Amino acid sequence: GGSPFSALVHPCDVPLLSKEVVAALVVAIDALDSPESGLVRPVTAGGRGGHPLLLGHSRVKEVLGFKPDQPLRDLLESHPDSVLDLPVPGPGPFLNVNHPEQLDLLESLLQG
Repeated sequence: GGSPFSALVHPCDVPLLSKEVVAALVVAIDALDSPESGLVRPVTAGGRGGHPLLLGHSRVKEVLGFKPDQPLRDLLESHPDSVLDLPVPGPGPFLNVNHPEQLDLLESLLQG
């Protein structure tokens, strides 16, 4: 029961996500002809995908059936016509921080 919901999937190692990017994804999925089956992600000007991924409610149900180690890439590849690549500026959605040295550098840059 309950009303359908969308989900925003974001990994913890991409810390520079801005509220502006999230808002742009929400606006973009709402503008689709079929938002319930939409898959919206930020991309660089060159088309490289980033995070987060916004899933319409029918896609949430589909992901709930995934195996624990199954990548979300499988969802994108099985529904190419549902994917909306939204170009966004800045490094936030694309910058992974996976090592202590990267975290130290990032913290130093943000303090300056």
